[in-house]
Amino acid sequence: MKTKVFMLLLCCTVALAGCGGSKPAAEEPAEEVVEAPVEEAPAEEEAQEEAPEEPVEEKVEEKNDPNVLADDNPLKGIADVETMRTVYEEIDELMNQSYMEGPLSTETDPEKVEALEDELINQVAEAHGLTYDNVRDIYLNGGLGALYNFDLENIKLDHGDFLEAHINGTSIIIKAKIQPNLTNDMTIKQNYFNVCSFIREYGNIFHEVQYWAVADMTDGSEGKVIQFDVPRDVIDTIATGDFPDNQLGNYVENLWILPSLLN
Repeated sequence: MKTKVFMLLLCCTVALAGCGGSKPAAEEPAEEVVEAPVEEAPAEEEAQEEAPEEPVEEKVEEKNDPNVLADDNPLKGIADVETMRTVYEEIDELMNQSYMEGPLSTETDPEKVEALEDELINQVAEAHGLTYDNVRDIYLNGGLGALYNFDLENIKLDHGDFLEAHINGTSIIIKAKIQPNLTNDMTIKQNYFNVCSFIREYGNIFHEVQYWAVADMTDGSEGKVIQFDVPRDVIDTIATGDFPDNQLGNYVENLWILPSLLN
């Protein structure tokens, strides 16, 4: 009986030893989890910073390319850019010559003026294998659409406030509001400075600048104080050479000044 009890206890001890003998093996993987590829992170950040540089440069070059017209440019597709530049220069020169010393310099009948202009447009169109409408559009839009793309909302004037502007063919009409100056003469001449500054700032892409200004009257109303037109030859002189800005009134057309400012 004692032998059986002893054997039973021995078997229980062996069984307990087998159940608890595997504990140390489970702790071994804990040391490997701590290691991480920390050094590789900066390389990825550098790659992300360098990536956008190439596309940005390509976009800037395309935007500034003078030989690429915007998709919404009314002249796109008429002809290649170089041809359109040549056509504009030719029709512009013919028109100027005719208005300065040719038939258009003396003709006043509107229908005859239009017929003479059409004759010149057709002359250039035939020389370049284009249609009348093609050449007319190139002429009215300033060659490559310079007039079409002109920003009418952000014109800046040296004196007073810019109110609005409109383009009519190759002419621009500018409306301003001025304030009284120390003398009537200075009040008048600030408008001459406005127009000369505008022409130098934006170039001579217009064939005529029509300008008029309003001011607050003594009775509280707003009224026109001056109006005049600057022809193409004067525009060219202002844009490309020395010009006495304060004497612009001697060179403009259709000059009108509020009578009270002339006293």
